[in-house]
Parts: sequence; C-alpha cells; structure tokens
Amino acid sequence: MAFAGSGNPLSVVLPSALAGLSPCTSRLHLAFFQLSGWEGRVGWRKPLVFGISNAMVACSLKEAIRCQGLFSRGLLAHLAAWPTAVEVAAITLQAWRGQASHFNTSTPLDTCLYMVKLCGVCLLGAACLGSALGVLLQPKATAAKAIALHHGMLLLCVSVAVGAAQVLYGHFGLEGPREDEEDLCRMATAGASGSPCYEIHGRAVVKFAHFLPMHATEVLLLLSWSVVQSSRTLTPLLVRLGAGGFWGLAALGIAQVLRGESPKEPEGFALVVLLLSLACIVASFVMAFLAPWPLDSVLPVAPTKTAAPGNAQAAAPGCRSRSSRHQAVEAS
Repeated sequence: MAFAGSGNPLSVVLPSALAGLSPCTSRLHLAFFQLSGWEGRVGWRKPLVFGISNAMVACSLKEAIRCQGLFSRGLLAHLAAWPTAVEVAAITLQAWRGQASHFNTSTPLDTCLYMVKLCGVCLLGAACLGSALGVLLQPKATAAKAIALHHGMLLLCVSVAVGAAQVLYGHFGLEGPREDEEDLCRMATAGASGSPCYEIHGRAVVKFAHFLPMHATEVLLLLSWSVVQSSRTLTPLLVRLGAGGFWGLAALGIAQVLRGESPKEPEGFALVVLLLSLACIVASFVMAFLAPWPLDSVLPVAPTKTAAPGNAQAAAPGCRSRSSRHQAVEAS
C-alpha cells in the first residue's frame, strides 16, 4: 500500500529545498569569484560536485524518510538537511578563500571549518542510518519501491562508512613516500603535493570506493518505477537484479582500493565482477522496457457509476483504478 501519511511536512519540504539549493552554492563560486582551476584541493570541482551529489542524496533521503514509520520524519529531515547545508557551505567557503576544505588544519579558522564539516558529516550519517533502519523495519511503500529503498539505503550507509574510513586513512593511515604514488598524487592535487597524499592509495583513487555505492538509491528508485509501469510479475526480480549489480560495484570498488589497484582498470577476476555488475544493472532496465504491458493498462477501464449521496467515493463493484490494482497486485 502506498504511503500517504500526514506527518510533519518538513520531512518533505527540507530535503526538497536542500536538493534545489545545494547545486546553487557551487554556482556562486563560478559567478562571483575568480576560478582557481578545476582539479586539486582548492579547485572549484569540489564544491560543484559536492553540491550536485548532496542534492541527489537529498532526493533519495526524502523518499526514504517518507516511506518509513520507525522514526519521526521531521526529526530525520532536520538531521539530514541542516548538517548537509553546513557541510556544502563550508566546502564552498574554502574554495572561495582558495584553501583546502579536507584535512586542512593549517590555521585556527581552517581547523574550525574542517571540524564543523566533520560534525555535519556525522549527523548526516546518522540520518542515513536512521532512514535505512526505518525502511528496513517499518517500510511504508509499495513492494518494488520498498526493495529499491532497502538496498539503496544500505548501499548509502556503506558509502558513509567508507567515507569515515577515508578520514581515518587521511589522518592515521598515510605511510612514507612511494614512487608508484608520486605521479597520481601530483595529478590529484594539481601539483600541490606528492606522495603520500590522502587522495591516493597505491594505484587507486580512494574516493571511488566512497562514490560507487553512494547514488545507487536514485537509480534503483527509477528502476522500481519502470518495472511497475511494465511488468508486475517480474517486479521484485528485476529490482533485486539491479540492486545486485550495485552491490557488485560497491564490493569491487572497496576491494580494489584496499589492494591499491585502480577501480577504473580492473584485471582478471575484478574485470569479470565489473562486467557482470554492469550487465545486471543494464539488463534489469532492458527487461523492464521489453516486458509485455498488462492487459488492463491498454484496455479501457469500465466507467464508474454515479456516486450516491453521502458516499461520494463509491464505485461500481469490481472496478478499481489502475493505481489501486497495481497496489493490490504488488502487495500480494
């Protein structure tokens, strides 16, 4: 049964507003300040990408918050929206100042902004975890959407955990200079630093392990909508097939980074995992597109009888709207 509760409207308004405003913070840097380059620790790629990425995550969180009944939706909305806004604002401010936003403790102001950003990340991670528990333990969504949110939010939690591991690696895991990291570190930092650098481990760009599972929820929600419009019998199978592909990509990214191998250039078994994972995602959408349409989606629905006084919602026996039949079939 589709969820249409009457909870705090902030659970919808705050994440929606954040999704719209997050990319705007990065645009301000482009409009009013001299560009400092695309790549590197002080490049404008970072606030731009963070703004867009956080907007996409906010859209997924909005759906997860609405489709769970375990925690207060208003609480989760505030817990997700405000820390994210502060984090993006801190990153953008540092780009304006021409200073690095990550691992920068060179001055008291830089240290303060970095710690504020870390606190915001921790609160956002708590919102992601709470939303994931909510859709797992008390889902309030159709079957296809619930499956998409189950896997998508768990993958988002994996991404948050990998991000926390990146912070620990940047502060405590860096070793001495390595010759095989020198060129990659110079490229990742736009020449600001050689090996060791927190962006690189061996031949791997560390952020890939964080990025690969981050936006699975948006794709899986699109897939769940697609399969509901086409095939009813294959709905759970196709969503789980797509989710399996994203789990494969997430595992591959983490394994490659831990081994110090590039996730973009897998070899042997890693290449097989990459191809199978991508094939699962693509195949789920293709099968949803090629699935035969249900008869009642192409045949006209019998008109409803005129509602009797005092019973404005009454309809002819056996006649239900298409959405109601979808919900009944999915619920079964």
